[in-house]
Formats: sequence, C-alpha cells, structure tokens
Amino acid sequence: MGIQPERIATSQDRSIQPYLDRLCRHLRQTHHAAVFRYTESELRALAEAGIARARRHGLTFQPAITFFVTLQFVIAPDFDEHPRIRQILMDERLPPDERIDVLAVSVPEATWREAARARGARGEAAIQ
Repeated sequence: MGIQPERIATSQDRSIQPYLDRLCRHLRQTHHAAVFRYTESELRALAEAGIARARRHGLTFQPAITFFVTLQFVIAPDFDEHPRIRQILMDERLPPDERIDVLAVSVPEATWREAARARGARGEAAIQ
C-alpha cells in the first residue's frame, strides 16, 4: 500500500508555506524557461494565486495542485478556460483530484497548443 499524497492545508490553515517553498523550487528546477523572468516574490505570489485557482476546481492533493500550477506557467495562466480542458475539470463523474490525471492522459497536444496560442493572442495575463 502506497503512502497517500499529503493534502494541501485548508484555507483556514495558513500553513501552506512549506508546500509553497517546494512548489517554487520545483518550478525553478524543472521549468526554468517558464519562470526565470519572475523574482522570487513574484513567483511565490503567482504560485499562491495558482493554488487558490486550483482549489476553486476542488483540487486538494499536492501532486494535483502542483501539476495544475505548473500548467499555468507552461501553457497559460488561464489554460483551464479552454472548452475541452474546462469540460474535464468540471466532470462531476470523477473526484476533482482525479480529473487532473485525466487531463494529463486525454488532452491532445493540439488542445494544449490552442490554450497556449490563446495566451499569446491575449498577451500574458496574470494568474488569478
């Protein structure tokens, strides 16, 4: 039996700082090209906003939230507004944290490119 992923602290528990530290370190180490232009404080603020956005989709597990926030930097801050992606994230037949896994395996490359192009057409929006 594997270790269950650690759940993110609820909004009432402000102790997300250790997770936020790990998330920012992960982004700097594995997605440097997407985050190099941000200062540490900017990256933390954007990552924290991304965590909040992921929570609005019902995500609670750290791996799911990490993947969601990473997609915001790599694809687009509002990648979750793309119709196909949104459909998966809103699919109530699955628990929210499993929906992110479905994104990873079922969204075609063309859809990710469309979401990224929409970002370019709008200019780079802040993560909200």
